[in-house]
Amino acid sequence: MEKRRSGKRGNLVRCYLSDEELSVVNRTCNDLGWNKSELVRNRLLHPDILNINSAKLLLALSEIGMQMSQLNASIDGQQKGIDFKILDTAKFETLIISYQLQQKKLEQQIRKLLMRIERKG
Repeated sequence: MEKRRSGKRGNLVRCYLSDEELSVVNRTCNDLGWNKSELVRNRLLHPDILNINSAKLLLALSEIGMQMSQLNASIDGQQKGIDFKILDTAKFETLIISYQLQQKKLEQQIRKLLMRIERKG
């Protein structure tokens, strides 16, 4: 182990990896949005941390949430303007199907997150 002073973290750890091992490390860093130092610290020193790319998760959930919000607004607008004598059921059914699809995507993302949490536990 080599020692180098740099703020609170003054110790440098080095190791040699095969090409395959380095590929796995690089792929994992890319998947999680971490650099190699964060990967080593989080995996070794904090093994209970859920290893997910929070930026990707938040982006996926945010997109689903925005789409559901837009669909909610469309559904509300349709319900308020309904003239039951000339009801456009096809348009309303399309909105409901779109909403259900977004809800299913949200459920899938939550299930994926829960499965990762359960594996850690």
